[in-house]
Order: sequence, then structure tokens, then C-alpha cells
Amino acid sequence: MPEFSDICLSLALIGLYVCTIAGFYGFLRTFGQTMALGLATAVPLAQASFSIIFQARFLSGLPLVGIVASLLLILWSTHTLRKQHSQLTQDVKSLLNIYKKWPFVSAILGLSLIYGILQVLLLPATNIDGATYHLPRVWLFIQENTLFLEQFTRYHEVIFPVGSDILFYPFLALGTTAGISIYSFTSYIAIGAAVYSIARNYTSPRNSIVCMLVMMSLNVIVLQSVSIKNDIIMANAAITALAITLRLSSGSSYRHLLLLLCLCAFGASTKTSFPAFAIGLLIIVIWKLKLWKSDTLARLISEARANCKLTLLLIIPLLITSQIWLYAWNASNYQGWSGPESFTHRHQQHDGIKGLIANSTRYAFQSLETGFITDNILAPAFQIPSLSDLLNQTYIDHLEPHFQEAGSERGPFEKQTLTQEDYSWFGLCGTLVLFVLTPLAILRKPQVLLALTPAILYFFILSGTISWMIWNGRFMTTFFLSLTPAVAIALNYYNHKLLRASLIFIASITLLIVKTTDFNRPLIAIGKMVSREKSITPKSVYEYSFKDGENIWTKAMNGNRLNPGNPKELLNQIPHGAEVALIGFGHLGHFNFYTARPDIVWRPLNGSLNYGEIDTPAALGKFIQSEYLFCVIIGAMPAGIPYNLARHCTDNYGHVITKKASAQ
Repeated sequence: MPEFSDICLSLALIGLYVCTIAGFYGFLRTFGQTMALGLATAVPLAQASFSIIFQARFLSGLPLVGIVASLLLILWSTHTLRKQHSQLTQDVKSLLNIYKKWPFVSAILGLSLIYGILQVLLLPATNIDGATYHLPRVWLFIQENTLFLEQFTRYHEVIFPVGSDILFYPFLALGTTAGISIYSFTSYIAIGAAVYSIARNYTSPRNSIVCMLVMMSLNVIVLQSVSIKNDIIMANAAITALAITLRLSSGSSYRHLLLLLCLCAFGASTKTSFPAFAIGLLIIVIWKLKLWKSDTLARLISEARANCKLTLLLIIPLLITSQIWLYAWNASNYQGWSGPESFTHRHQQHDGIKGLIANSTRYAFQSLETGFITDNILAPAFQIPSLSDLLNQTYIDHLEPHFQEAGSERGPFEKQTLTQEDYSWFGLCGTLVLFVLTPLAILRKPQVLLALTPAILYFFILSGTISWMIWNGRFMTTFFLSLTPAVAIALNYYNHKLLRASLIFIASITLLIVKTTDFNRPLIAIGKMVSREKSITPKSVYEYSFKDGENIWTKAMNGNRLNPGNPKELLNQIPHGAEVALIGFGHLGHFNFYTARPDIVWRPLNGSLNYGEIDTPAALGKFIQSEYLFCVIIGAMPAGIPYNLARHCTDNYGHVITKKASAQ
């Protein structure tokens, strides 16, 4: 559990961020945006604004740029809030009226959000990708005062877009990670608003509420809502851009297109997979605005001239958030805009049409599921095979002989229902959305295919270009959310009280189960108790979670699991301000070493602008030739190095070599 001072600092940073969201919301409401679309748009705009400011701060190398620009943004937000006070008060009253009309749904979502904010504030970030490169890269940006790192641990730290990771800057600069997943949490809330906004294009408020609850209960999205990974932030930008695109018409203004461009630019700055979604958006824009007509083009050009000052004002922010500067750097130093071929090759799908079909089939099989409870409790209780086991066996017996390793560079197909953000999929709600509601909507109203174009193209582009991996569910967050138009149409055509009640029940149960069985960040250890076949009673849950130390925050306080290598004890003999070499080849979390000794100047040796990415023995050779006196090795000690030459932590995860000691 974080220190009280860390929580207070986190709350202050969160308060400024939320103030900015509220400012954008109030600003958008003055232009006639609905409450739902206003909230959905305000969150990514606030994130994009801070992202641009922080990137500009590092690109210029001037911390004062970030401080002044952030203060100006916060002052503008505060001023906007004061001006729009009456509108905001009215909107709060409208929300309370919705709560009164939907007490059960509001209670379920309210409990989920309360649980989520406690996870955000009280529990440490545990995602392995976060500890390996999302957080370490920002730490190095701060240490080196630049976004162009010459030394790094993995290519991930230097070649990936920085749009969402850079948001962690104020937290890490002030020495805390408490509350750092607030960006994912607010993105989750904004996604719910965007889903409602899209659904209202096709159905009633009642059905739109049901649609929103279903989408907010998809397993991976619930788990990502308290993550430090960038997938849900990209999904928020994507689904909000879709909501705005679907509301366009032939008379839509140039400013609507500028807003859409800003959202897409921010989405592209979070993940390189966003353009696969933007292609479908472009098709809808062309169709909605009828851009093939000369009079439409003439009108938009005229409006662009009238708004030339606004356009010029946005050029530099758009260039920054587009990541063109990063891709130019990659191309200049790593022979490819997305990084070196040795890195990108293993992430790409190289088997053409066969690989595309194989990957599409694998994703379809992964999307068929009932969930953790049915697979791990009901199936054993009734002594029947779980759905996951049946699907795995079906794939192995009938499809693997044909596909073999086509489209997959990273291991064989395996389906899991573990409630963990890296491995989980989209649960029973996802199955219903993809295999029941979407086909029904297409059969009833084929015109919905235009609205589904971004989802369809995104799915097949990713299946055809990205190598299949068991943890690829994160890429499909955007795909499932983009099926919202189909869900809304299906609910509109089959407008029956029983269907709505069934979906509300399934979604509510799913949401509560996923929250309470989250393996990565549990407030209580129910998930582990179920998987280990422990009896579930209030007393047993309390004892197992707190008394026996199975809860994640008690483990954090005890210094294990979340701090492998016991860095505080291991590094206590290294003097203040020393330059320390770091070797951590592979996907090994090492961020806890940075935070344990922030006074040390860290020098990663596994990656360099001069010699690329090398393994541990080669990096150790670089250390021997260097002037550094200390070297921290993460993971196993290299073969051939006498064990007594280093200090080792109790779990053998971290090691320190001192040249002076080895010379004696």
C-alpha cells in the first residue's frame, strides 16, 4: 500500500487532470455536443493536450516549457468551468435523474467504478510490460532529458510511439506511481459514454443504456481499466472518433473534421495499430460528407480558409502527436520507421492469405467463451469438459494440422480464461456481441456494414499483418467496441423486455466477477481462492486475502512478488550519485530497481544506438570495458561468471557486480 504522502500527491495530480477533462467537457457543451459525446471526447482531448505538452517539453529539452504550458492549460480549464458552471450543474442533475430511472444498472456500474478507483489509488502497477518498458522508458526520458535515448534495455523503450506513455511523466518526475493508471480508468468511463452516444444513433435511451453496460462488462476492457498499458487509451480515441464520424453529414463543418483529425492523431500516437482502424473511419467520412461532390469540397475549402488561424495553431501540436519525428529518428538510426528488421520481423505475420485465415480463426476461437467461473467451477463440479478445453482440443484435432504455425511466430494456439489482462479475452458478453448480436443486426439491417467498416478492416488488417500471440486480446479491444452499432441495432429490432433483462443480468454478473477475480490487481483474493478450490465465505476471504498475505497490497508491503530482486537491500551499498550499469536481457521487469534508488544514474547496456540490442554476456563484456564501477544484472547470472564475484538477492532475481571487489 502506498504511503499517505504518495496518495495525497497522486490525488493532487489526478485533481488537475480531472479539472482539465471538465474544462474540455464544458467547452464542448457550448458547441452543442451531447453530454455523452462531450464526456467521451473530453477525456482523449485532455490526454492529447498533456501528451503534446510533455512531448514538447522533452523535444525542446526545457522543463519550463512543460510547466508553463501545463499551468496555462489548467488555468484555461478553470476559467471554462467558471463560465459553464450553470450548464455543468444542469448536467449533474440530468445524471441524477438517469440514476433514479436505472437504479440497478447505476448501482452495478457505481460499485465497479468505486472498486476501480481504489485499485488505481491503493494498488501498485503490476503489468510486466509496464515494468519492462512503459514505465522505464519514461524514467529514462526524465534522467536523460530527451526522448531520443542512446542507451536502453529493449527496443520497446525507443521505437514505440510515446503518446500515452509520456502521460506518466508528472507522476514519475515527482517520485510516485500511486494513481498512475488514472488515464486508463478515465478512458474506461469515456468509452462507456462513447458507446452510449453511438447507440443513440440507432435505438432508444433504454436500449443504449443496456448496450453501454454490455460493452463496459467485456472482460479485457474491465481489466484494462486499471492498467498502465496503452490499449484502452487507444480504444477510447478510436471509439470516440467513430462516435463523431457516425454523426457527420453532408453539411458537417470543417471544424468537425479538425476535431476528428485531432482524435485520430492522438490515437496514432498511442499505438502503431491505430491507422488500421483509421482507414475505415476515412471511408465513412468520404461517404457521409459525399467528398466526391465538387460543391462539398468547395465548401470545406472555403471553411478551411475562414479557419486558417485555427489550422495554423494546430499544425505544430499535430506534428508532435503524429510521431513523425520519432519515425524519422527510427528510419535514420534503425533502418526502418518502426524499428530494426530484427525486431519487427518476429511481430509480423509472414504467411500471406493462409496466415490471415489462420489468425482470424484463432481469434474467433478465442472469442468463444463463457468465462473463468464456468470453466473453473461449474465444469469441474459437473465433471464435464470446459468450453476452453473443448475448443482447444477441436483446434488441435481439426485445424492445427492445416494451419500449423502459419501466421504465428510466437508459439502454438492455446485458449485460456484466466482473469488477467494479458491473457483474458472478452467473456460471455463478447461471445454474445460477436456471434449473436452482430450477425442479427447485419441480417436485419445490412446498411450497418458501413458503420462496421472500421471494425471489419481493423480485424482483418491486424490478422493479416500481426503475428498471432496468446496475449493479442489487447489489440482486439478496439474491434469489439467498434461493434457497438450492431449491438444497438440488434437491441432495437428485438426490443423485448426479456432480452434486455437477460443482457443486464449477464453483464452485471460478468462485471462483478471480473472485478473481484482480477489476478493482477485484486483488492481481495477471490480469484486465487477459486482457482485453488478454496471455500468462499466472508471469513475465509478475509483470512486468505489479509491474514495469510495473499492480497496484492500485503505482498507489496512484505516486499515480495511486486519487488523481485529486493532492490532496496541489494543496492544499499552503492554510493549516492553513482553511474550504474544495468543488464536485463529479455522480458524482465526492472522498473522497481529504478524507483528503489532514484539517486543513481542508470546506464542500460543491453541496447545502444551504436550497437543495437545485445544479450546478457555481450552486455557484461561492455561493462567490463566501461568505466562504470557497478553493474546490476536482472535475471539469471551469465554462465561462466564465478558466483562469488557478485552480491545476490534472496530470490536470485537481482545481482550486483562491483569492479573494485572483483579486483581484490
